[in-house]
Amino acid sequence: MIGFNDKPDLYPLLHARFPSKPLLGSETAAVNTSRGEYYFPVEEKDAKKPFYSSAYAVEHAGWSCSSESMFASLEENPFMAGEFAWCAFDYLGEPFPFPYPARSSAWGLFDLAGLPKDRAYLYAAQWHREGTPPVLHILPHWEWKEGERIPVHVFSSCNEVELFLNGKSLGRRKKPRAGSRFVWESVLFEKGILEAAGFDVQGREAARARRETPDGPCRIAVKVEKEYRGARKGFYAFIELFMTDSAGRIVEKADDLFRFSLKNGTLVGVDNGDSCSLLPFKRNFVSLHNGHAMILALFGEEGGSVSLETGTLRETFEVEK
Repeated sequence: MIGFNDKPDLYPLLHARFPSKPLLGSETAAVNTSRGEYYFPVEEKDAKKPFYSSAYAVEHAGWSCSSESMFASLEENPFMAGEFAWCAFDYLGEPFPFPYPARSSAWGLFDLAGLPKDRAYLYAAQWHREGTPPVLHILPHWEWKEGERIPVHVFSSCNEVELFLNGKSLGRRKKPRAGSRFVWESVLFEKGILEAAGFDVQGREAARARRETPDGPCRIAVKVEKEYRGARKGFYAFIELFMTDSAGRIVEKADDLFRFSLKNGTLVGVDNGDSCSLLPFKRNFVSLHNGHAMILALFGEEGGSVSLETGTLRETFEVEK
């Protein structure tokens, strides 16, 4: 098998030269994104904020190409075995496209904390497997100023998507020729509910997703995922931190500083995905970055708990086996 990094325009030439060899896109679409950063207008050269790239996933390295260009090339060249998107996770070193204090790449589908960027949902939609739940993801968050015009993108495996703002339809879009990105270029912000409905090829509604405008943050919240250690005792707990308002709506722009402690657990690492943070991964505090942070801890078979404190708020959450 021949692996080919970027340059999808050369796929047919390589196939013509080696017709019996299987070909694979071994490194494709080096697209720079930063979780939770949204800049307008949406442009391929859109690094408008120092040290961060837009989460709309349109800015790519000069030697590479956009995700949509790669998707189109793979469809046009069915002899290709597939692709490895560059890359799965942000990683320390090789900071691009920004220098110090950036300490990591910005190419990952997931940030340094293991939190998904919007681009992860673009690939989940594009690589969707038949028989699994449809992918329907709206970006950006819905926390803006009245009167602002917001580009709204939906990443979806559905055949058509209709967008609604507070129950009013903003139009229906068909799946593009290449890729899984549905675009509404200018939506006048209005506080409330931004909702998308996805439809299958028979025109039946298959999925719904929404973004809601929250009030101010007033509650600590966590989401815990566990990975068991097989023959070894205990489990790893991925404890995602965020803030919600009184109605349970996530506040995506929250930046609260948390101090935490573990009971019957050992800290493996903590991070918030900020590529410019120079703090060590082992510490007892973390700030939310664009609304989220992650604690990774190792617990024994009996489980344990995590206690969190920010401002006057304090909560303890059990981490059960």
